[in-house]
Order: sequence, then C-alpha cells, then structure tokens
Amino acid sequence: NTLTKVVEEGFTEDAIASSMNTIEFQMREFNTGSFPKGLSFMLGSMSHWLYDKSPTDGLKFEEPLAQLKASIAESGSKEF
Repeated sequence: NTLTKVVEEGFTEDAIASSMNTIEFQMREFNTGSFPKGLSFMLGSMSHWLYDKSPTDGLKFEEPLAQLKASIAESGSKEF
C-alpha cells in the first residue's frame, strides 16, 4: 500500500525538493489565469484583515517559505 509505505519510510529527498521547487515557482509567478490579479491580491489580503491581522500578511510568502525550507533541511520528510 502506497500510503503505508509513505508513513513508514517518508518521502524521498528528490520528491520533497521537486515539490518545494514547484510551490516556490507558483508563488513567485503568481499566475492567476484569466482571474484579475488585483482581485486575487485583494482576496489574499482580506483573509487576514478580516481577523484583525495586517492585510499585507496574506501577500507575504518569503519568510514562511524560508522557515519551511529550514525545517525540511533539519528534519526531512518528518516535517510532513
């Protein structure tokens, strides 16, 4: 069973690295397709602003991404 194998052995380093590269590229590219970019930015900021957080927090990804990378470098697939 694939899920049992993943639970027991974890993900390979290559699988984690390729997934992280894909996620990072998508975040930097911010391709919204035919959906207006400004509206995407507004919705991203509103999700934080509605709960008394800074509206710009919903648009920042560099620091959380760096933290995730550091955590993966430290513990590997145990992060997941």
